[in-house]
Amino acid sequence: RISNMAMVLSFMIYMSVGMFGVLQFGPSTLDIILLNYNAKGQTSHLTVAISGVMAGTVMICLPLNVYPLRCLIDEVCFPGRPFSYKRFIPETLAIIAVAFTIAVTVENIGKIFDVTGATGCMFVSYLFPCLFVSKVLRRWGVLMGVVCVVGTAFSVVSLWKIVPELYTKTPHSNSHEQLTTWTFDLQ
Repeated sequence: RISNMAMVLSFMIYMSVGMFGVLQFGPSTLDIILLNYNAKGQTSHLTVAISGVMAGTVMICLPLNVYPLRCLIDEVCFPGRPFSYKRFIPETLAIIAVAFTIAVTVENIGKIFDVTGATGCMFVSYLFPCLFVSKVLRRWGVLMGVVCVVGTAFSVVSLWKIVPELYTKTPHSNSHEQLTTWTFDLQ
């Protein structure tokens, strides 16, 4: 019940910030929407308040994302073993360290969305339906194999294009520099 409420709360916050940002700034909305509220380098109380709300949302969402990933890693690496804090703590720290490294090194979050879209959409649109149908029918058909191969091929081609661009500068890459400058301007 608590996780459902946290998910609904974080969804509502993200949706309202995004909706009002697009309504107010239209096509000139920056990748980091909070930078749009930072007019001419002047920080406002509204910007600080929205930043606080977004920071709270991220704190609410982190456990919701870490828990299923940690359970999956634990089940894949240590199948059938009972819960252990000796695994729980290193797995959690490793997940947080990887997430922090990605957050610090990748300048544009849009690139992360590209990667998750190329992989997640392939699983949801091509592989999982075929696996579910094969499980229900208890057989594997040629058409299911073709769909899986085509979906995987599209994903590989997308990743082939996306991955080299992860660490290159884009026209919007100054958003990170603006955000860094903005956060230091608060002091």
